[in-house]
Amino acid sequence: MTTQAFCPQCGIFIAAQIRCPQCGWLRPVRKAQPTLLWKTAIDCKAHTMFVMRDLVCLGTDEGDVLAYWPQGKRVLWSFRLDGANVSGPMAVWKHSLILSLQHSGLPGPQPLLAVSLANGQEVWRFPTSAFALSAPFVIENRIYFISSEG
Repeated sequence: MTTQAFCPQCGIFIAAQIRCPQCGWLRPVRKAQPTLLWKTAIDCKAHTMFVMRDLVCLGTDEGDVLAYWPQGKRVLWSFRLDGANVSGPMAVWKHSLILSLQHSGLPGPQPLLAVSLANGQEVWRFPTSAFALSAPFVIENRIYFISSEG
C-alpha cells in the first residue's frame, strides 16, 4: 500500500500526516482484523500480568509470580512472595521483572523487588519506609515508583 503525499481535496503536500493541516481532510485508516495468537487455561487466579514477546508473567492471588510460556503450555518458573502480593502492574529492567509488593495483613513498609526473568530468582530487594507503592515504571534505563512516604 502506498501513501498519498498530497491531499486529494486541496492538493497541498502532506507527506504521511494523518490530517491535512489546510483543509482538515483525514487519511483513511484500514482497520486491522485481530488475530488470536494463543489461548490457554491457567490453574490460578491472576490479578496482574506482564507480556514480553513469548513470555507471560502473572502475579497470582495466592502470592506467587509465575513465568508462563504459552506456546509450550508450561510454567517456566515460579517465585513465592511469602505473605505478599504484587500490588499492581509489573515492569522489566535489565532482564529482571520489577514488582512492587503489598504484604497482606501487615501494615509495614513495602519493598520494591527484582526477579530474574531467566530463572525466577530474587536479584535484589529495595526496602522503603512506605506503606504503599505504585506500580514501577522504567524510563531511559531508570526505575521509578511513587510511594506513600513522598
